[in-house]
Amino acid sequence: MKSIRMIINGILIGVANLVPGISGGTIAYMLGIYEDLINVISDFIPNKQNKRNEYIKFLLLIGSGLGIGIVGFAKVFEFITTKPSLEQHLFFFIIGSIVGSICIMISTEDTLKPSLRKGIVFLASIIIFLLIANLNSAESAVDLEVTGKFLGIFNLTNFDLKYFLWIFVIGIVAAGSMVVPGFSGSALLLTLGEYDNVLMFVSERMIYPLVFLGLGCIAGVIILSKIISIMFAKFRGETNYLIIGLMVASVIKILSDILASLIINQLIISMIIGFIGFIVSYKCLGKKE
Repeated sequence: MKSIRMIINGILIGVANLVPGISGGTIAYMLGIYEDLINVISDFIPNKQNKRNEYIKFLLLIGSGLGIGIVGFAKVFEFITTKPSLEQHLFFFIIGSIVGSICIMISTEDTLKPSLRKGIVFLASIIIFLLIANLNSAESAVDLEVTGKFLGIFNLTNFDLKYFLWIFVIGIVAAGSMVVPGFSGSALLLTLGEYDNVLMFVSERMIYPLVFLGLGCIAGVIILSKIISIMFAKFRGETNYLIIGLMVASVIKILSDILASLIINQLIISMIIGFIGFIVSYKCLGKKE
């Protein structure tokens, strides 16, 4: 029964990683497994063999659920992003959920007393995020020609090493949503212009980009879990301001994208959906407290 529950937890985290604005790390926190997840990943290598076997079982159960969640729901989100009105509603829901996450974080975290250093971290995170997003948002579509099949399941494509190395970096970035509560890797993918591409890689089972993306995610989870655990231990307040800055920057970037192609006659519905996103995010996170 416990194993089934862990797989279900992994599925929920996987679905969260597909939705920009919702953090897999936040879902893990809400489910009560966040600390276990971080500790297992960061302590995996130094631990003895008997403890490592427990860690392997834990990671396999969560990882299998994660894969089911991502693969099972990728088509759904790919469909939504091909319909302008549905995509606008989704983006408003995203913004609402991000704002809700920020509000609950501010209301529950006791390390957010303002200071000059925290203010610098907050502003720097916004500026750097938006600079990176604007530099790379032009790379919003790829044309990978299918050249064959692998095991009759996965699609082989033309091999673009330069782009796949970029996808490896994207995987590292996306892994942040698994490690940092409140940080949405999908929202960052959206601002970097790779969200639709990653959905396509998963739903169309394109093996080359998936391999590079997967390797990046593994590397990112291992590296970032160690970094984040150290940052939270030594600089918790500054780290929280960094996270909030990233979320604020996500809202700014998504809003700029919405305004560029706003469907006016859908605006009221979108705003209602955005408010629902806020309530869902705020209430769900509030229950944990």
